[in-house]
Amino acid sequence: MLEHTASAPARAHEALVRAARSSWSTAQDVRRLATRILEDPQQSRYLRRWLSTYRRSTLDLELPWLPFQVIDRLDAVLDRSSRVFEFGGGGSTVWLARRVGEVVTAEHDPEWHALLTERTRQFAGVTVLDLDMSPGLDDYVASIDAFPDGFFDLVVVDGRERVRCFHHALPKVRPGGVLILDDSQRDRYARAFGIAGEHRHVTIRGLAPCKTTRAHTTVWTVRDA
Repeated sequence: MLEHTASAPARAHEALVRAARSSWSTAQDVRRLATRILEDPQQSRYLRRWLSTYRRSTLDLELPWLPFQVIDRLDAVLDRSSRVFEFGGGGSTVWLARRVGEVVTAEHDPEWHALLTERTRQFAGVTVLDLDMSPGLDDYVASIDAFPDGFFDLVVVDGRERVRCFHHALPKVRPGGVLILDDSQRDRYARAFGIAGEHRHVTIRGLAPCKTTRAHTTVWTVRDA
């Protein structure tokens, strides 16, 4: 009893430290959010939706980790006839499975593969490819090559080796289809813009589920060859 009583102040101190750290982190997140909205006041329309995702998992929320503006655009154009390939899965895999006829997800992490497989077991049209860490992730990058050119309505590149995946993905998107590169502002992904050539694109920056920083996503519409 005496030992328990003596340790109580230490436990209280630890709790206060954790609360202070959490409050400090929250304050920083709020400042970042305010900055994003000041930079682009139109993002305020997504504020309520963002707040509902704060400090939660996109997998539990069954949402893509993409700007809300991109999510809404996809929701408007995808239907049960749509076929989708993802490099890197998550909440997007479940979100897509509820909307389209076929989802193929390339996943390199065994634990994440098992989790996604379990979460999507109820959907007949979902395939989560188990691709281990082969040298250079070559099997992962080339996984989309098993499909004919122009097969997919949408390909999302949001995993490993993104520039190489983008290069393999481009011919697999049908004319008029969509190819997405997330975090496209990163210097190491700049070569994707050259690979895409004359295909029309738009870069969308804004609030995204669970993210406290501004998301950058580029969306290409694939033209006829």
